Amino acid sequence: RLRAQGVLECPAVTFITTFSVHELWLHPSTDAYLCISGQAAQQVRRRGVDAPVQVCGPVVRAGFSAHPAVRRAAVRQELGIPDGQQAALVVGGSLGLGTVREAVAAIARWPGWIPVVVCGRNDALRDELAAIPGTVALGWVSDMAALMAASDVLVENAGGLTSKEALRVGLPVVTFRPITGHGRHDASALAALGLTDLVDDESALRNAVVRLTDDPSLRGDRIRRGQAL
Repeated sequence: RLRAQGVLECPAVTFITTFSVHELWLHPSTDAYLCISGQAAQQVRRRGVDAPVQVCGPVVRAGFSAHPAVRRAAVRQELGIPDGQQAALVVGGSLGLGTVREAVAAIARWPGWIPVVVCGRNDALRDELAAIPGTVALGWVSDMAALMAASDVLVENAGGLTSKEALRVGLPVVTFRPITGHGRHDASALAALGLTDLVDDESALRNAVVRLTDDPSLRGDRIRRGQAL
């Protein structure tokens, strides 16, 4: 509005950081739009904006990159993940929202798997999940890149920032029962890009996770396409 009124004299650029686009983010006086995928850019153009729309790819903090094997081994030792066990990193945002409990409980039942769950600011959730045998339950974590280095797959529920960080690191993503609203929209968009498996029940979750860890060709292809984005 300031741009339309002539109060703001410099160009106004909207950077859309998600894989789906909400109409509230679009304004006829915006000078340019940056999107993180070609599909998101198409959504903007379909809504009839006149401004240029460019694709720049997701933006994550420095430090999210492939980690050497020595780093992975050190972090797994710190977390107490036994040799020969697969680790599934489970996230639910800063408040531990959504079906985090269901995902952790399911993974903890699978032979050979350890759930590593980040509960954010939700201390009650952390205490609850820490009681599940074999679970590594953490609170607020400042070094997510280290956890990703130690993990074999990411289980998330919103297609949000953590999924983008995982794509950069080279950690395959599975989306389990995405949260209502933007979570479903972004997860569906991520699935349309072929960069996540969108699953709704424990059987489908296990099948997706196992395929991404046991099939080197599938895993490698998923990692390459995620990092290309």
